[in-house]
Amino acid sequence: MKKGEEWIKKNIHMYIPMAPAWMGAVKALDVLLNGIDREVPIAGKYFAPLVRHIPGVWFLLPREEAFPNMILATSPSKNYSFGQLKDLLNDGTAGYVDGKIRAAMRFFEKYKNYDVVPPVPVHAFVGRGEDTVLCLNFKSDIRPHDPDGAWEFLNRTLGDGDGTVPTQSATYVTNKWINEKKGDVQVFTYDKMSHLGIIKDDKVIEDVIGLFCE
Repeated sequence: MKKGEEWIKKNIHMYIPMAPAWMGAVKALDVLLNGIDREVPIAGKYFAPLVRHIPGVWFLLPREEAFPNMILATSPSKNYSFGQLKDLLNDGTAGYVDGKIRAAMRFFEKYKNYDVVPPVPVHAFVGRGEDTVLCLNFKSDIRPHDPDGAWEFLNRTLGDGDGTVPTQSATYVTNKWINEKKGDVQVFTYDKMSHLGIIKDDKVIEDVIGLFCE
């Protein structure tokens, strides 16, 4: 919206958020704590220090507005809610947080601009019906990079979403605009559709093309 409403109307035909993560995802927290396994014969947690240098992951941390009263992680001696998000990241990364979470939150607050609805039609494409991480459940207290500790015995509470982004996050902003009757907003929802699968699905591609052929 920095360009202003007149410029947007002149130069942009419509806005198409595809598999949006408006309010982040617990999966980003999972990746920061546990790393990610890219089908290589090395435990995902050993990639965690590398992943923590990727700014985009920090910007995708879940936002409390979409997940009120939700517990993000549990261990035998502690529950981590949004009020303990910094503690969880410090505990799980051996104090690596280093101001990164504050920078991520400042970035989010600066650019979220959810009260300003785009002055062009909005057509969001959202997948759901896939098991999606909502909470991390450690069977022992968190000790970073402990091969025989919490990391090897992590269970995940799952809910609805596209396998990466929970439904609460993927639909938060568009539902807000629709409920407040702001702008021309439409949401296309696809069952059993994954976060990456939606961008190459034939039916989704057909529906996107159809928006320009009405």
